[in-house]
Amino acid sequence: MSERIERLLREFDEGRVSRRDVLKALGLSFVAIPSIGLAQNLRRGTRAETPRAPELFEPTGWKTVWFDHLTYQCTDYKKAVPFYAAVMGWKVRDDDGKRCVMEINDAVGDAIFINGYEPPPPPPAPTQQADTSGRGARGGGGARAPRMARISNLAFGIDGWDTNKVEAELKKRGLDPVADHNGDFKSFHVKDPDGFDVQITNGTRANRHNKPANGKLPGPMPFEATGWKTLWVDHLSYGCSDFKRTFAFYEALLGWTQSGGTNERQVTVDMGDAGGAIIRNRPGGMTNIDHISFGIEGFDPDKVEAELMKRNLGTPARNNPGHLQPDTGSGGDIHTSRFKSYHTPDPFAWDLQISNVIKSNRHDT
Repeated sequence: MSERIERLLREFDEGRVSRRDVLKALGLSFVAIPSIGLAQNLRRGTRAETPRAPELFEPTGWKTVWFDHLTYQCTDYKKAVPFYAAVMGWKVRDDDGKRCVMEINDAVGDAIFINGYEPPPPPPAPTQQADTSGRGARGGGGARAPRMARISNLAFGIDGWDTNKVEAELKKRGLDPVADHNGDFKSFHVKDPDGFDVQITNGTRANRHNKPANGKLPGPMPFEATGWKTLWVDHLSYGCSDFKRTFAFYEALLGWTQSGGTNERQVTVDMGDAGGAIIRNRPGGMTNIDHISFGIEGFDPDKVEAELMKRNLGTPARNNPGHLQPDTGSGGDIHTSRFKSYHTPDPFAWDLQISNVIKSNRHDT
């Protein structure tokens, strides 16, 4: 695809040009392509055209059944924890002064907040603007505050756990597993193709959230709680050096499958009962989870926007003062689009996305 067309579609994704303008520029009839998913339809082709990387190792046959936890590393977790409690409704399970474990939801998993973030060296200057295609592209513009947080680890529970067998299967594939057990909780750490820390666990909803999360926040909430309840991990924006190789790794290791379109830079992935991911090419080599989209209960676009604006959160719209820039994936109106979301920076300028996608409607968007 030419750079001109890609730029045009990117601007459509961001709401800067209309569907009519795109089709006119491409010399297509205004009725030739449905408005929903225009950019994706023009970009992605079909699933049959999916580029495939060579199989990295024999598939394990495992099925991902639980988003066990993510590890969020920043410079002061005592500021991050109250923010996520106020905005997303997460609850403290344990805080030992060095790390805080928050329950995202009884059907999702946990977030572990730690300190120790150190900014990475700046990546090489890109020759063209980074990919913002498809669902998960950010709207808004202007200079952004430097990001002072990262996702340093992801953990997934698998079915049919047997500690010895899991270790043997990982070693068989040359993945050098590192055991990390704590009582009844069993897990192994491995590295993905770019060296990112992935944890395979025996976690399930039944054995990980069998006690109430009633811990105390390490500090006051920065504002009144929204009252929202997080229900689902809509998608991880999973940047890497070679999306085909990374997808092949997770497909073979954890049974992830392609769930949507692909192009020369990304693929949309179903992580089973752990949610979804968009695996994208990014400069710099190492995996970069640059945002995560969480689905909330009863998403209403006007009410969500109002609550974000009330708290001075969200990304301002470019051409619509007094409103936030929505992300619908297709550039369509947030009231009629199937996928609805807003982005907001958290206290450390990490990108939090709030969407309407939950387990019951995940395949409808």
